[in-house]
Amino acid sequence: DKLRLIRLVYQVYLYGFFSIAQSLYLDVFKHLFEQKPEIFFNTDLAERVELIKQPNESKLRTPKSISSNYFIETNLNSSGKFDRIKYALEVFDAEDELNIKYAAD
Repeated sequence: DKLRLIRLVYQVYLYGFFSIAQSLYLDVFKHLFEQKPEIFFNTDLAERVELIKQPNESKLRTPKSISSNYFIETNLNSSGKFDRIKYALEVFDAEDELNIKYAAD
């Protein structure tokens, strides 16, 4: 039973790239965790994205909520965020479900 993600298409412009990468990062992980949280715990995905239960129980610099009880580290550069998104989509067998179009203007 292959997970079907909502097809997300982001136009990524050079201006405002960081905020778009941050928004995409959180949106993808919130959606994945909502769909199948067990995959995070049955694979190394929770460790790779530094998933924690309470933001004050860890050394995360900038934890952001992906559910009412779970948080991930967001203090990453854009490349790090995209690497983690790509890995998560591979784990979920959904790498073809996200299209990112880079544009200069």
